[in-house]
Amino acid sequence: MCDERTGRQTIEGLKECVCNMDKAAAQLEHGLISSDYAPYVREIRQNIEKLYSYLK
Repeated sequence: MCDERTGRQTIEGLKECVCNMDKAAAQLEHGLISSDYAPYVREIRQNIEKLYSYLK
């Protein structure tokens, strides 16, 4: 979601993005997505934690 006035992402939009990244990381961890992407799980999780801390 973008703010119509500024064109920038809203907090709600960022939260939705973080939620989607969290779901994708969980799918990777549970083998629902190709294991070729498994090395990225740790980095995704770290980024999610950083984003959550900014969005609180």
